[in-house]
Amino acid sequence: MEFNKRATEEGDNSRARELLESHGHKLNMRLAPGRIQRQLSALNKKAKRVAGHSISGARKRQLLDEITSEKNRLYQAGYLRLSLVEY
Repeated sequence: MEFNKRATEEGDNSRARELLESHGHKLNMRLAPGRIQRQLSALNKKAKRVAGHSISGARKRQLLDEITSEKNRLYQAGYLRLSLVEY
């Protein structure tokens, strides 16, 4: 949101706050995919660590299933968030 950044740089904090309140949802939607991607990346790294550990197959499966469930939750939440946005 270039106009909000400009208002902040010019020291017009009340205008910046007003713009953020009226258009903050758009900013949040722009940032949300990046947040989700970082969380998914961390879960992928965690899955690789689990796969490389010498633990029982049953425990490894349990941990990987938990990671997969968390990834699916993130995908669903991201999809819903982006699908419900009013442009």
